[in-house]
Amino acid sequence: MSNGTLTRKLGFWSALAIAVGTTIGSGIFVSSGDVARAAGTPSISILAWIIGGVIAIPQVMVLAELSTAYPQNGSGYVYLNKAGWRPLAFLYGWATFWALDPPSISIMALAIVSYLATFFPFFSGVAGKLLGIAIILLITSIHYRSVKEGGLFQVIITAIKIIPFLIVIVLGIMYMNPGNFAYTPGPGAQKSSLIGGVSATTWAYTGMAAICFMAGEFKNPGKYFPELLLVRYSSCWLYIRC
Repeated sequence: MSNGTLTRKLGFWSALAIAVGTTIGSGIFVSSGDVARAAGTPSISILAWIIGGVIAIPQVMVLAELSTAYPQNGSGYVYLNKAGWRPLAFLYGWATFWALDPPSISIMALAIVSYLATFFPFFSGVAGKLLGIAIILLITSIHYRSVKEGGLFQVIITAIKIIPFLIVIVLGIMYMNPGNFAYTPGPGAQKSSLIGGVSATTWAYTGMAAICFMAGEFKNPGKYFPELLLVRYSSCWLYIRC
């Protein structure tokens, strides 16, 4: 920061890593099971993802337009403020600080812990919660120290997450069984619910504004923000199709 102004140090790869990394992670790996459980059957689960994606399209387009018009840090706060809704922008800022971001960060940290607990059962209890806190503090310290270091860290962890993503795609294609789409729940199983399945997709599809929150720290956000928002949306669809 120089003279109270944020410096634009992050480039295309950092923006791409954030756009893709916020999808390939807790958004997809956690939500897929919840959507399948809520939908009840594979065919309804796929339909729920499709409908949820269609519902998200206007949001992506609006964010692409706003982030290009107002390439500043703050996302929704900036957009509401520019629209003349200063009180609503103020409330949005505080709601994000107290109610929106903390649960999201906690869920992502606990998702990491739940994966580790599969291999290391020691982290299934209080130790896991403490580990989640430690992960949040560690990542926060990295981003607090330097914008460039935070961008590099995001690129690295996104590259690491892409590996299991690709493995899932390859295995899905290799062992795809069309007969599984005709699965019908047995007696006593949870009834299928399209609305429930669509609702469960929101965790994966929301959060499209992740890169918009830090638009003031990217070198040329107006040039590639719309493309990156669509890349993030497409990466979610790629996983669903495979």
